[in-house]
Amino acid sequence: MYFIKRTVKLVISLIVFFFDSVTRICKTMIGSKRSTRCVILYYHSVRPEERARFARQLDEILLLATPIWADRPNMIGDGCHHVAVTFDDGYRSFRDNALPELVQRKIPVHLFVPSGCIGQEPIWLDAADPERERERVMTAEELKALDAQCVAIGSHCVSHRDLTSLNDDEAEIEIIESKKTLESMLGRKVETVSIPHGFYDARHIECARRAGYQRVFSVYPHLAFRTEDEYLTGRVRVDPGDHALEFRLKTLGCYRWMAVVTQFLRSYRRGS
Repeated sequence: MYFIKRTVKLVISLIVFFFDSVTRICKTMIGSKRSTRCVILYYHSVRPEERARFARQLDEILLLATPIWADRPNMIGDGCHHVAVTFDDGYRSFRDNALPELVQRKIPVHLFVPSGCIGQEPIWLDAADPERERERVMTAEELKALDAQCVAIGSHCVSHRDLTSLNDDEAEIEIIESKKTLESMLGRKVETVSIPHGFYDARHIECARRAGYQRVFSVYPHLAFRTEDEYLTGRVRVDPGDHALEFRLKTLGCYRWMAVVTQFLRSYRRGS
Protein backbone atom coordinates (compact mmCIF):
# COMPACT_ATOMS: atom_id res chain seq x y z
CA MET A 1 0.00 0.00 0.00
CA TYR A 2 2.84 2.40 0.85
CA PHE A 3 4.44 1.81 -2.56
CA ILE A 4 1.12 2.40 -4.32
CA LYS A 5 0.52 5.70 -2.49
CA ARG A 6 4.06 6.82 -3.21
CA THR A 7 3.66 6.00 -6.90
CA VAL A 8 0.33 7.84 -7.15
CA LYS A 9 1.89 10.94 -5.56
CA LEU A 10 4.77 10.74 -8.00
CA VAL A 11 2.48 10.45 -11.04
CA ILE A 12 0.32 13.41 -9.99
CA SER A 13 3.43 15.47 -9.29
CA LEU A 14 4.75 14.65 -12.77
CA ILE A 15 1.51 16.03 -14.20
CA VAL A 16 2.04 19.21 -12.19
CA PHE A 17 5.62 19.38 -13.51
CA PHE A 18 4.45 19.18 -17.13
CA PHE A 19 1.80 21.82 -16.46
CA ASP A 20 4.45 24.11 -14.95
CA SER A 21 6.75 23.49 -17.92
CA VAL A 22 4.06 24.38 -20.45
CA THR A 23 3.15 27.49 -18.45
CA ARG A 24 6.80 28.57 -18.36
CA ILE A 25 7.22 28.06 -22.10
CA CYS A 26 4.07 30.08 -22.83
CA LYS A 27 5.25 32.94 -20.62
CA THR A 28 8.59 32.96 -22.40
CA MET A 29 6.90 33.07 -25.80
CA ILE A 30 4.74 36.07 -24.91
CA GLY A 31 7.58 37.85 -23.12
CA SER A 32 6.03 37.58 -19.66
CA LYS A 33 8.22 37.56 -16.58
CA ARG A 34 9.06 34.15 -15.10
CA SER A 35 7.40 33.26 -11.82
CA THR A 36 9.35 33.56 -8.59
CA ARG A 37 9.10 30.47 -6.41
CA CYS A 38 10.45 29.22 -3.10
CA VAL A 39 10.23 25.71 -1.66
CA ILE A 40 11.22 24.89 1.91
CA LEU A 41 12.34 21.30 2.46
CA TYR A 42 12.41 19.50 5.78
CA TYR A 43 14.37 16.45 6.85
CA HIS A 44 14.51 14.56 10.12
CA SER A 45 17.72 12.56 10.05
CA VAL A 46 20.65 11.52 7.88
CA ARG A 47 22.22 8.23 8.92
CA PRO A 48 25.90 7.51 8.13
CA GLU A 49 24.99 5.17 5.28
CA GLU A 50 22.72 7.89 3.82
CA ARG A 51 25.31 10.67 3.81
CA ALA A 52 26.40 10.16 0.19
CA ARG A 53 22.78 10.22 -1.03
CA PHE A 54 22.13 13.35 1.02
CA ALA A 55 25.19 15.00 -0.53
CA ARG A 56 23.85 14.24 -4.02
CA GLN A 57 20.53 15.80 -3.05
CA LEU A 58 22.30 18.97 -1.98
CA ASP A 59 24.09 19.06 -5.32
CA GLU A 60 20.69 18.75 -6.98
CA ILE A 61 19.44 21.74 -4.97
CA LEU A 62 22.39 23.82 -6.16
CA LEU A 63 21.66 22.78 -9.74
CA LEU A 64 17.96 23.65 -9.60
CA ALA A 65 17.74 26.59 -7.23
CA THR A 66 19.37 29.27 -5.12
CA PRO A 67 19.60 28.28 -1.44
CA ILE A 68 18.33 30.81 1.11
CA TRP A 69 17.56 30.99 4.83
CA ALA A 70 14.07 29.66 5.59
CA ASP A 71 13.01 32.83 7.41
CA ARG A 72 14.34 35.46 5.01
CA PRO A 73 11.99 36.08 2.08
CA ASN A 74 13.94 39.27 1.40
CA MET A 75 16.66 37.06 -0.11
CA ILE A 76 14.36 36.07 -2.98
CA GLY A 77 15.10 37.54 -6.40
CA ASP A 78 12.56 38.06 -9.17
CA GLY A 79 12.04 35.23 -11.61
CA CYS A 80 14.23 32.77 -9.70
CA HIS A 81 13.67 29.46 -7.97
CA HIS A 82 14.78 29.28 -4.34
CA VAL A 83 15.06 26.47 -1.82
CA ALA A 84 15.56 26.51 1.94
CA VAL A 85 16.66 23.47 3.97
CA THR A 86 15.35 22.70 7.46
CA PHE A 87 15.71 19.81 9.91
CA ASP A 88 13.25 18.84 12.63
CA ASP A 89 14.07 17.17 15.97
CA GLY A 90 17.67 18.30 16.55
CA TYR A 91 19.20 14.85 16.17
CA ARG A 92 22.91 14.26 16.64
CA SER A 93 22.99 12.67 13.19
CA PHE A 94 22.29 16.13 11.77
CA ARG A 95 25.54 17.40 13.25
CA ASP A 96 27.56 14.33 12.31
CA ASN A 97 26.30 13.54 8.81
CA ALA A 98 24.26 16.41 7.37
CA LEU A 99 25.93 19.58 8.60
CA PRO A 100 29.39 18.90 7.11
CA GLU A 101 27.82 18.47 3.66
CA LEU A 102 25.74 21.63 4.06
CA VAL A 103 28.73 23.68 5.21
CA GLN A 104 30.87 22.39 2.34
CA ARG A 105 28.26 23.72 -0.12
CA LYS A 106 27.54 26.90 1.85
CA ILE A 107 23.85 26.01 2.20
CA PRO A 108 22.25 27.59 5.31
CA VAL A 109 19.97 25.45 7.45
CA HIS A 110 17.34 25.82 10.17
CA LEU A 111 17.33 23.24 12.96
CA PHE A 112 14.19 22.86 15.09
CA VAL A 113 14.78 21.48 18.58
CA PRO A 114 12.29 20.18 21.21
CA SER A 115 13.61 22.01 24.29
CA GLY A 116 12.39 19.44 26.81
CA CYS A 117 14.15 16.54 25.08
CA ILE A 118 17.70 17.88 24.86
CA GLY A 119 20.25 15.09 25.25
CA GLN A 120 17.53 12.42 25.25
CA GLU A 121 16.35 9.72 22.88
CA PRO A 122 13.32 10.67 20.72
CA ILE A 123 10.61 9.52 23.11
CA TRP A 124 7.87 10.55 20.66
CA LEU A 125 8.81 7.62 18.41
CA ASP A 126 7.32 4.18 18.90
CA ALA A 127 9.49 1.91 21.06
CA ALA A 128 9.75 -0.54 18.15
CA ASP A 129 11.06 2.13 15.77
CA PRO A 130 14.79 1.47 15.22
CA GLU A 131 15.38 5.21 14.87
CA ARG A 132 14.50 5.63 18.56
CA GLU A 133 17.59 3.66 19.56
CA ARG A 134 19.82 5.10 16.83
CA GLU A 135 19.09 8.75 17.44
CA ARG A 136 19.70 11.21 20.25
CA VAL A 137 18.68 14.85 20.48
CA MET A 138 21.81 16.96 20.78
CA THR A 139 22.95 18.17 24.17
CA ALA A 140 23.02 21.83 25.20
CA GLU A 141 26.79 21.92 24.68
CA GLU A 142 26.48 20.41 21.20
CA LEU A 143 23.79 22.90 20.21
CA LYS A 144 25.76 25.86 21.51
CA ALA A 145 28.79 24.71 19.50
CA LEU A 146 26.89 25.01 16.20
CA ASP A 147 28.04 27.97 14.12
CA ALA A 148 25.27 30.58 13.95
CA GLN A 149 26.61 31.64 10.55
CA CYS A 150 25.56 28.24 9.18
CA VAL A 151 22.77 27.02 11.48
CA ALA A 152 19.75 28.91 12.78
CA ILE A 153 18.08 27.18 15.73
CA GLY A 154 14.31 27.28 16.13
CA SER A 155 11.83 25.75 18.52
CA HIS A 156 10.07 22.42 18.03
CA CYS A 157 8.02 23.10 21.18
CA VAL A 158 8.91 21.45 24.53
CA SER A 159 8.03 17.78 24.37
CA HIS A 160 7.20 17.18 20.70
CA ARG A 161 3.57 16.44 21.58
CA ASP A 162 0.58 16.95 19.29
CA LEU A 163 -0.65 20.42 20.24
CA THR A 164 -4.24 19.60 19.30
CA SER A 165 -4.30 16.89 21.99
CA LEU A 166 -3.51 19.44 24.73
CA ASN A 167 -5.64 21.99 26.53
CA ASP A 168 -4.95 25.70 26.03
CA ASP A 169 -2.64 26.04 29.04
CA GLU A 170 -0.58 22.99 28.11
CA ALA A 171 -0.26 24.13 24.49
CA GLU A 172 0.87 27.60 25.57
CA ILE A 173 3.58 26.08 27.75
CA GLU A 174 4.80 24.00 24.80
CA ILE A 175 5.01 27.03 22.53
CA ILE A 176 6.17 29.76 24.92
CA GLU A 177 8.48 27.92 27.31
CA SER A 178 10.45 26.26 24.53
CA LYS A 179 11.39 29.68 23.18
CA LYS A 180 12.47 30.92 26.60
CA THR A 181 14.47 27.79 27.37
CA LEU A 182 16.34 27.75 24.07
CA GLU A 183 17.12 31.47 24.19
CA SER A 184 18.45 31.20 27.72
CA MET A 185 20.55 28.16 26.83
CA LEU A 186 21.92 29.48 23.53
CA GLY A 187 22.30 33.13 24.39
CA ARG A 188 20.65 34.17 21.12
CA LYS A 189 17.16 34.85 19.87
CA VAL A 190 14.90 32.02 18.77
CA GLU A 191 12.45 33.49 16.29
CA THR A 192 11.00 30.49 14.48
CA VAL A 193 8.97 27.45 15.50
CA SER A 194 8.11 24.22 13.70
CA ILE A 195 4.83 22.61 14.81
CA PRO A 196 5.38 18.97 15.95
CA HIS A 197 3.53 16.41 13.84
CA GLY A 198 2.03 19.27 11.81
CA PHE A 199 -1.17 19.37 13.89
CA TYR A 200 -2.36 22.82 14.95
CA ASP A 201 -5.29 25.20 14.87
CA ALA A 202 -5.74 28.97 14.95
CA ARG A 203 -5.16 29.32 18.70
CA HIS A 204 -1.67 27.81 18.43
CA ILE A 205 -0.68 30.18 15.63
CA GLU A 206 -1.93 33.15 17.64
CA CYS A 207 -0.04 31.92 20.71
CA ALA A 208 3.16 31.73 18.67
CA ARG A 209 2.60 35.29 17.50
CA ARG A 210 2.11 36.51 21.08
CA ALA A 211 5.23 34.64 22.18
CA GLY A 212 7.30 36.67 19.73
CA TYR A 213 8.04 34.14 17.00
CA GLN A 214 8.58 35.80 13.65
CA ARG A 215 7.51 32.75 11.63
CA VAL A 216 5.74 29.40 12.13
CA PHE A 217 6.49 26.39 9.94
CA SER A 218 4.01 23.63 9.13
CA VAL A 219 4.30 20.35 7.23
CA TYR A 220 1.81 21.30 4.52
CA PRO A 221 3.76 21.32 1.23
CA HIS A 222 2.68 24.79 0.10
CA LEU A 223 5.07 26.98 -1.80
CA ALA A 224 6.69 29.39 0.64
CA PHE A 225 6.31 33.18 0.87
CA ARG A 226 3.21 33.35 -1.30
CA THR A 227 2.17 36.64 0.28
CA GLU A 228 4.11 39.51 1.85
CA ASP A 229 2.38 39.10 5.22
CA GLU A 230 2.72 35.31 5.39
CA TYR A 231 3.25 34.08 8.95
CA LEU A 232 2.54 30.36 8.64
CA THR A 233 4.88 28.84 6.06
CA GLY A 234 4.58 25.42 4.45
CA ARG A 235 7.34 22.88 3.90
CA VAL A 236 7.86 19.73 1.85
CA ARG A 237 9.13 16.56 3.51
CA VAL A 238 12.18 14.95 1.94
CA ASP A 239 14.38 12.05 2.97
CA PRO A 240 17.81 10.83 1.85
CA GLY A 241 16.05 7.69 0.63
CA ASP A 242 13.83 9.56 -1.84
CA HIS A 243 14.17 8.48 -5.45
CA ALA A 244 16.07 11.03 -7.55
CA LEU A 245 12.93 11.91 -9.54
CA GLU A 246 10.87 12.29 -6.36
CA PHE A 247 13.44 14.62 -4.87
CA ARG A 248 13.68 16.74 -7.99
CA LEU A 249 9.91 17.15 -8.20
CA LYS A 250 9.70 18.04 -4.50
CA THR A 251 12.50 20.59 -4.89
CA LEU A 252 10.70 22.16 -7.86
CA GLY A 253 7.48 22.51 -5.86
CA CYS A 254 5.50 19.92 -7.82
CA TYR A 255 4.20 18.22 -4.67
CA ARG A 256 2.31 21.38 -3.66
CA TRP A 257 -1.01 19.83 -4.72
CA MET A 258 -0.77 17.59 -1.63
CA ALA A 259 -1.30 20.58 0.67
CA VAL A 260 -4.80 21.15 -0.69
CA VAL A 261 -5.72 17.46 -0.46
CA THR A 262 -4.32 17.07 3.06
CA GLN A 263 -6.11 20.13 4.41
CA PHE A 264 -9.38 19.02 2.82
CA LEU A 265 -9.11 15.55 4.36
CA ARG A 266 -8.31 16.92 7.81
CA SER A 267 -11.22 19.35 7.63
CA TYR A 268 -13.51 16.53 6.52
CA ARG A 269 -12.42 14.30 9.40
CA ARG A 270 -12.94 17.07 11.95
CA GLY A 271 -16.41 17.68 10.57
CA SER A 272 -17.38 13.99 10.58
